[in-house]
Amino acid sequence: MGQFYLIYGNDEQAVKKKASALAAKITEDKSLCDIETVAGDGAKYDEIIQEFINDLQTPPFLTPEKLVFLRYFAYADKFVSNSDELTMTAVELLLNLDESIHVIIECIQNAPDMRKSTAKKLKNIAAIEICDTVKSTDKNFQTVRADLIKEKLAAEGKSIAPDALRFLVDTLGSSSGILDNELEKICTYLGSNETEITLDICRKLCARTPESVIYFFTGALLEKNLKSALSTLSDLIQSGEAEIRIMASVSNSITDLVKSLNAMAELGVDPARLNPKTFDYIPADIKAQHPNNALLKMHPFRAFKVCENAASWNSEKLAKALKIAADTNLSLVSGNGSPRMLLEQLVLKICTIK
Repeated sequence: MGQFYLIYGNDEQAVKKKASALAAKITEDKSLCDIETVAGDGAKYDEIIQEFINDLQTPPFLTPEKLVFLRYFAYADKFVSNSDELTMTAVELLLNLDESIHVIIECIQNAPDMRKSTAKKLKNIAAIEICDTVKSTDKNFQTVRADLIKEKLAAEGKSIAPDALRFLVDTLGSSSGILDNELEKICTYLGSNETEITLDICRKLCARTPESVIYFFTGALLEKNLKSALSTLSDLIQSGEAEIRIMASVSNSITDLVKSLNAMAELGVDPARLNPKTFDYIPADIKAQHPNNALLKMHPFRAFKVCENAASWNSEKLAKALKIAADTNLSLVSGNGSPRMLLEQLVLKICTIK
């Protein structure tokens, strides 16, 4: 029996990349396996399935084997739900594939409902690849994303500094297409002689996405760098970034500082004695007492950098910053003033907290 691959998921770029790579691998030797492509969008369902059936029923002509590649299939859920004669003919051909024919179905607009009876039959014979994004709101997003970046870079013989890794995780979002593009750009820039990716390199090369500008803005704000904070705020406003999203990033960043100070206190870390080796020497009994401490789950150097930023604040200053943020947010949602002026006042007030 021929090979049958079903590739789907909500990460469109990853689905396309996986399907194309698989097709290239199967047809690597053109003298052994040819390829016939069926466009799975831009036409009516019946027309697409009929062309698919025709290709499945036609034996290889110039080569011993062939690949039938159903690309951009926009009717995957309909395919596993329908019981009309046309659909069932295609399903039967897949269930009884000739050994000389291989099939890839690439689903990009909607995933098939694998609970349907037809889907269950296909599941028993198909090699299934699911390409889903990890949402940035998911609890383990940062950990999963960081591991993925390190894995991709290791395959290229590269390593990445902890602060550079954090920058990429925080600014590139959940799109695999953007991630792959930025990593390829960085690796190409480094060439074969350099192996470590630094924060300076990332800042120099990575596209100025809204996420990266917000990253620089909140960083400058909480470092009380008034000039940089006002400059990046201006960039955000001019790019059309929603004021409510800017406010959310400010509130989340302040909340993260509060959590970091609490985590430091839980571990008994003295801000006055903080150094890059602090988290390399946390006693084992302290670690055992606080297994869920967020700082212990970070790379030691990243934990140090997080705490270094938090150490310049205390509970009184953070309370003031939270109140400023809350008051600004209230003014924004109630329309009490120009959004730009309100955000600039927020920057001025937070950067001058004593």
